Amino acid sequence: MLITAQAAAPQATDQPAPQDSQSLQEVQVTASKLDRRTLKRVAIQFVKLHGAASPVAYELDQIGRWRVDICPHVTGLKPAATALVSRRVKEVARTVGAPTPGVGKRCTANVEIVFTPQPQGLLDHIAKASPMLLGSSRLAGDTTFRGAIESWYLSRTRPVAEWNETMGGSDFASYFTNGLTSELVQVLVIVDTNKVAGNSLQSISDYIAMLVLTRTGSLEGCNELPSIIDLLSSGCGTRDKPQALTTADTAYLKALYSANLEMKLSIEQVDMRDRMVTSITGR
Repeated sequence: MLITAQAAAPQATDQPAPQDSQSLQEVQVTASKLDRRTLKRVAIQFVKLHGAASPVAYELDQIGRWRVDICPHVTGLKPAATALVSRRVKEVARTVGAPTPGVGKRCTANVEIVFTPQPQGLLDHIAKASPMLLGSSRLAGDTTFRGAIESWYLSRTRPVAEWNETMGGSDFASYFTNGLTSELVQVLVIVDTNKVAGNSLQSISDYIAMLVLTRTGSLEGCNELPSIIDLLSSGCGTRDKPQALTTADTAYLKALYSANLEMKLSIEQVDMRDRMVTSITGR
């Protein structure tokens, strides 16, 4: 089923990687200086922008996340750059509490990251050869590549009781929960090398990591709390664009991977907002 590597071969040959820079740490933002009421207001907006529920009616109206080990496969770059991108995605995942394989453990690729100078040609090929890889991220028939980096998500809905039984936990359901959870099982990320050439590979890796770990909403939005997603957004005006994951990004991802999986969307969003605020302020 995973044919993206083969599909990418005609387009994503050994292209030069964007120039790498020194290792970038998490970008600190002034969120902790905001009063708690203001921080709650901007944090809920951040959650809604960065954690989009599935747009497909038959799937659960809930923010999806990984519950199986994340295993990235990168094509279209030279070996050193390929290793950097893969390593960074797994590093971010481990930091925020997302599942990753143990050291030295082999895994089956479920995250395909393709760097290519011809993203539309690759997308057309995938749409014909294996459209299911485009998942539920777009409306049927929409296979137009518009940005510099775009992502597609394949997810599944799973009963919480089944998950708890698998993991040895207890069953729980209430008026406030769906008794179901939305889980990511496959992510495809395509990078237009022509459009990202002016950015460091480390910055692009952080951007990709964000897309891999959460199904984002609009990539053109610009929340009051800076995000790595701002890097390629045209909606931030003259505001400085982060070159790495921000404290808000990390707080959001930690909230996503620690929140109650089966809560209804509106309650889940508030829960994640509160977890973000606690993470940012330390209280």
